[in-house]
Amino acid sequence: MFRRITLLLVILTGLPATALTYKITSWATVGLSGSFRLRVNSYYNADLGRGGHSGWHAIQPESTSTWADMRLRVEPWIDAAGYAKVRMRLDFLDNFIFGSAPSNPFFENTRASMRTVWNSWKHSVRVKMVWIEVPLFQRLMLYGGRMPDDFGLGILRNSGSAPDSDVGDSVDGIRARIRVSHNVYFQFGWEMPYEGAVSGSPARYMGPVFDLEQSDDINRWVLLLDSKPTFPDDFEELASQTKRFDFGFYNALTKQNLSSERLNKVIPYGCAKYAGARPFGIPYNCYTLSPRGAFMYNGSLWLRYWQRRKGTYFRFESELTGQFGKIDHVQSFTKDSTSKTFLSFGLAVELELKKARHQGLLYLGAASGDNVPYFGVTDNFTFVGPDDRTYKLNPEYAKNDTVTSFLFSRDYHVDSILFREVIGTVTNAVYFKPAYFYTLVDHRRHHLSLGAWVLIATAFNNAGTPGHAWYLGTEPGIGLRYNMGKHLQAALTGSVLIPGAALNEPGRGTASVASGMRMRITASF
Repeated sequence: MFRRITLLLVILTGLPATALTYKITSWATVGLSGSFRLRVNSYYNADLGRGGHSGWHAIQPESTSTWADMRLRVEPWIDAAGYAKVRMRLDFLDNFIFGSAPSNPFFENTRASMRTVWNSWKHSVRVKMVWIEVPLFQRLMLYGGRMPDDFGLGILRNSGSAPDSDVGDSVDGIRARIRVSHNVYFQFGWEMPYEGAVSGSPARYMGPVFDLEQSDDINRWVLLLDSKPTFPDDFEELASQTKRFDFGFYNALTKQNLSSERLNKVIPYGCAKYAGARPFGIPYNCYTLSPRGAFMYNGSLWLRYWQRRKGTYFRFESELTGQFGKIDHVQSFTKDSTSKTFLSFGLAVELELKKARHQGLLYLGAASGDNVPYFGVTDNFTFVGPDDRTYKLNPEYAKNDTVTSFLFSRDYHVDSILFREVIGTVTNAVYFKPAYFYTLVDHRRHHLSLGAWVLIATAFNNAGTPGHAWYLGTEPGIGLRYNMGKHLQAALTGSVLIPGAALNEPGRGTASVASGMRMRITASF
């Protein structure tokens, strides 16, 4: 009994135990994995001064921002004798900034738990994903639930599983993976990004809820052909290989016919109190269906080759992705044409060579851009307004008939300042980044390396930059990395961003130099 209570506490609290796998009965085994991450961040002039365009908005110009954050990620699983496995991802104090949720900042020594509305915009514990895996005859794997969404290098779909990830993509749906031949799988998935109006209500939180309308659902069908290891024998073979070629071809079709929106101008008297409310707990007769006519295709091709021989490791990896689609009615309640066409692409290439104590890396990438003078991430610019009035206030909303900007996943990191903090992600850009690391210590499980790199970036479309120029900037940096096996990682990096004319704010002068430092410690179990 004591061992079972201890195991339950481990799962609930996420604290590492001496045994992370425990067989409860002959048909049930539970396990636990996860990580604890601690980061210290310090940035100087990340808003690029008052003459620069940055998504980082400081209270005072050229100020230094320093803070620490943390996250405990717990990923328990329950295996029913190999017939099915239920997996979960729970985040405790997800990216919690130290000192941001005090009980009383001056007279109390205790910290208050994070609670929405009261002292935070999110809770202390966040259930990110829960899904089930059912293997059948070593040929078919079935998935269902809220699952991580990941593909290739992660510029299109990124599960956020890397140690320095912050966002992560998840999807609600059902998937089936079929082994076609040796190391070749075909996957079909039905995903539900948005269900529209449902009957859920805070006043009736007990019992089941149901979908109020089918035509307002967003449905996505995914077809995937790849070589990703799936069954135990795949991983056993992978461990013994000295070279390997992997590939993946991702296809997704997304469609929505109608949209369930609340009336935003002429609201029936009985529905007036729901204007601007959150989209749940609203009576069915206070919704109205409006035409949307949305169709989107996302495709991505991923290739990877690596080999390990006589102390030398080489890796080539690339992903080319694109988006094509159309929305007939971006806005719901207007007589003006708000049709938009989407046509964009992104490309990322990584080269890596290790020999003895030397490691060389090369990152190349590009993301298409738009004509509108916004980057679309940190400045919160989107092509749709919450209502017709907001939509018409900014003429950039309406005149952009063809949306050609592509945004990398925010968890695909190539730098520390330019794309990660100033712009928010790789978009409307072409970048080139060589890097070199030298191993100072390589003794048993202890590895310490020192490296340097430089990122050079230009705009893909200069008309879509605030300064209407090509040059985005140059960001050199240095870093120190330490690993103790696979369970402890530490990194200390420093970067300086020399912004280009593309980041100049019109009429305010020129963008000034920014710098940043980040220390990260990650313990995995």
